[in-house]
Amino acid sequence: YMDYIEEESITGHYLIVVDLDVVAIDLEGIINSFGQQREWDAISANGYSTSPSLSRRYHDSYALVECGLQGIAQTETKIQENQHQFSFLKKRIPLINIYSAFGV
Repeated sequence: YMDYIEEESITGHYLIVVDLDVVAIDLEGIINSFGQQREWDAISANGYSTSPSLSRRYHDSYALVECGLQGIAQTETKIQENQHQFSFLKKRIPLINIYSAFGV
């Protein structure tokens, strides 16, 4: 999509990319993101799923890299740690600084 936007010279203040294979999209959450007082370059979805042990886990943990940790390899252990470390994410919590996340 980035190539298409560039090739077609599409301009705008914001670009929203939606992954349509999800159960629900929280439009209120998207609107809330634009009302944040903090300046941001990109916002990633708070996607979660249920683990085999039926606990909540952050879903797209492969792409999640915290600020300051971008030079560290994404091992299977780190990916699993991210699933649990970020399982606390809920609606309307303050933004969290990250280096990379799904879709960012």
